[in-house]
Amino acid sequence: MNQSHHGGLQSGRMEYADLEGFASQAISFPRLAHFLFALSRDEIEPLRVFEHWSRAIRSKQPARYECRLWSGRGTRSINSIIGELFTVLNDVVDRLEHLGVSSAWQRFDILAVEPEYRPRQRLHHMLLVLELAGLVGYVADPSGGRALTVQLLQPDVGMEQITIDLQSLRLKETYEKHKLRLMERYTSLTSSEQLAAAFETYFFAQEPLVIRLDDQMREDVTRDQQAIIENDGGMHLIEGPAGCGKTTALVERIKYLVNRRHVPLASIMITTHYQSAVGRIEKQLEILREDGAVALATTINGFGERIFKRHRTLLRRPDGELYYPTDATLLSGTMEKTQRSELEVVSEALGRVHTGTWSSAGWPEDWEVPATRGRYLRDASVEKLCLDAINRLRQHGIVPTLRPSRQDIAGILGEGQHSGPLGQRLDTPYDAACLYAVYMTHLQLMGEKGRYTFDDQVLFA
Repeated sequence: MNQSHHGGLQSGRMEYADLEGFASQAISFPRLAHFLFALSRDEIEPLRVFEHWSRAIRSKQPARYECRLWSGRGTRSINSIIGELFTVLNDVVDRLEHLGVSSAWQRFDILAVEPEYRPRQRLHHMLLVLELAGLVGYVADPSGGRALTVQLLQPDVGMEQITIDLQSLRLKETYEKHKLRLMERYTSLTSSEQLAAAFETYFFAQEPLVIRLDDQMREDVTRDQQAIIENDGGMHLIEGPAGCGKTTALVERIKYLVNRRHVPLASIMITTHYQSAVGRIEKQLEILREDGAVALATTINGFGERIFKRHRTLLRRPDGELYYPTDATLLSGTMEKTQRSELEVVSEALGRVHTGTWSSAGWPEDWEVPATRGRYLRDASVEKLCLDAINRLRQHGIVPTLRPSRQDIAGILGEGQHSGPLGQRLDTPYDAACLYAVYMTHLQLMGEKGRYTFDDQVLFA
């Protein structure tokens, strides 16, 4: 950091630093970056130096960082704070010198090192600060030294022998929530009569803490439906024709889970094939809504779309760029309409592969990149052949970013030359390498155009 940037940093401005020149054999770049980031954490107080420290995202230089000094450090200089940090390190080393310096993990009894409570807590805190800064490795017992001896009277048992029943914990949580609501209502009352009535309601249990408006099961459910609704073990598959009561059993099952098993409504998801069923189920479950919590009712495709849009920024191409840098639109409509849209993209992908203008980042190392073929002239048979290969690669979960091998791809597409979808001879033969190149380019183009299909949802998931 030059002198002008140093002055700006001292005055509280955001400045930039290139760490590449500071790394050395003694301290690697990742370790240095971790150390400086730790100096911006609240947990490292009173040794905090920076208010903000993070990589400059807009910069293409991986070692370029942006930082601002912590205003809460008062008049202390950076050098004095760093000096305090290494004073703490020396103090800890002196206290634990009997363990010896080693890169291997060593167990020690902090109670034996420091019997007094307050000095022991200070030593514990110092070790946590040094561990956060990346200067030592330290894992403390969860009790923080408060528990001296714990003796288990019951012998160890396997997980298969343990049954976890969350009903009592959920019930307690529900009661606590309703108690809090009564207290909030109490604080909003003004007259002494209202306060006295609320006081008696709470302490003398004049009304139950939890009032369920629809606690009873429908009277018209059959014996078989009731058995399904109240069955708490395993998975259940209900089959039957339209109108036989499948949705009724589903809705009553959800009411049973909420009212009797105290499962939080927001923890329940219902998926269906049809949007009309979603609205019908939501309407029947409205009575269970509480504090804004609702069950997630959606179609299977709608749920996939929700996940895709929420996490699309995690989808990276082999070159590190985003597949979908902006919001994307689902290709919808009839199968023929969707296929026509995809074939347009396949044609463009073929054009890039033919002229060698496609990105081969992530190409299998032991496979020769397809040779250029000159300008591509549209051919319906070739495009349908490529779309068929794309669908097969999608179905097998082949994602270029995960660097599939030549054997993985050839095992799906085959190594030899490919004929047209109806077995006709093509003017220009296409092998597995060429088809995979079209697939990679097709995925990239779909992202650039902000389009995706239901198959893409499944593939990227």
